Formats: sequence, C-alpha cells, structure tokens
Amino acid sequence: MKYALVWGTSARHNPQNCGLSQHLEDEDVVQVVKKKEREGGRGRFKSHSNAPARIADREKKAPLKQ
Repeated sequence: MKYALVWGTSARHNPQNCGLSQHLEDEDVVQVVKKKEREGGRGRFKSHSNAPARIADREKKAPLKQ
C-alpha cells in the first residue's frame, strides 16, 4: 500500500491522505492506492509486443494484388 484516502467523520478534511495507522470510524469511506509495479517500457506508453519501436524499422508489406 502506498497511501489511503479517507472520507468521513474520522478525517480532518475530505479526502484526507493517511497511512496504516489511521483510526477509522463507522461509515468512513476508504480508497487504497497501491504502489506502482516496476515494469520495463517507456513510462505510460509500454510496448507489449515484439514490434520495432520506430515505424521506419517495420517491414514493408507486399502491395495488394489488383
């Protein structure tokens, strides 16, 4: 867990960023944010295929027959 957001009577302001030691009360709403898993790739644009990274490096397809 990275952190949690809490809405409700146990929070000083809504939403409150908190950790594992936060004391919760009845009917509080909690959103848990997990740590990001480390993966290869380029930021949010991750390549899941074996295709070349650049368009210029792709193989040319045969022209269509007419």
